[in-house]
Amino acid sequence: MKKLICAAAMSALCATVFAIESENIVGYQQISIPKGYSFFTATFENITATDFNLSEIGCKQSNGSEWKTSGSGTTKSAGAVIVRKVDTEGTYGTQYKYYSTKTPVGWYDGDTQITGDAVKFESGEGMIVYCGNANGAVLQVSGSVRLVPAGKFVPKGYSFSGNASPVAINLSAIACKQYDGSEWKTSGSGTTKSAGAVIVRKVDSEGTYGTQYKYYSTKTPAGWYDGDTLIEGDAVQFDAGEGFIVYCGNANGAQIILPAPEL
Repeated sequence: MKKLICAAAMSALCATVFAIESENIVGYQQISIPKGYSFFTATFENITATDFNLSEIGCKQSNGSEWKTSGSGTTKSAGAVIVRKVDTEGTYGTQYKYYSTKTPVGWYDGDTQITGDAVKFESGEGMIVYCGNANGAVLQVSGSVRLVPAGKFVPKGYSFSGNASPVAINLSAIACKQYDGSEWKTSGSGTTKSAGAVIVRKVDSEGTYGTQYKYYSTKTPAGWYDGDTLIEGDAVQFDAGEGFIVYCGNANGAQIILPAPEL
């Protein structure tokens, strides 16, 4: 089953490579992850669905050679590569570790290999990736490019999302709607339909939060603001696949609408 992941970590040390391989717009992505913690989202969709399985992500060393985890007789790199989901309370989920020293090679939860639909990520769903190798590592998946805008449901509380596109986008390109798809209205509006707010923050490689950007439908123009300053244009940019924290104060949740990529 073909898939595409197109992601960049929140560190400047992380680079991506994107290639279009056919007129069907099928390609592959190699994601360089530095040592330590990084934040990603998937930027692909299946031909028949809009998600992918953890088992379909491969792992290599930063120089492109085969990844070897510690303990192998032919160890080429130290440490490990670990992937975790983040729940709506902001806590870490199960830890999945990549092993080249087990048979078959792939992702494991303890001694159990992760296969099939055991761990599924939706397009735009964020993940935390940890690499214990001083030289970092490379994740690679291939598949079909998403060509239409993506609506990402944001539950009440904290969740983790990102730029589910193979190209960089600006914060101003991300719109906001209610959970049911109708127009978002923040508190204080004479036509308020929903309470609370939607907030987006970047997260650096040390895991600390960056500036808080809040979506207002009650200001002119509607959009993202840092305090009283409108964030527009290139003021805040997300690289392809770059992850971010999203907070929704509405009991029913909301949607963030990510633009279609301009390839």
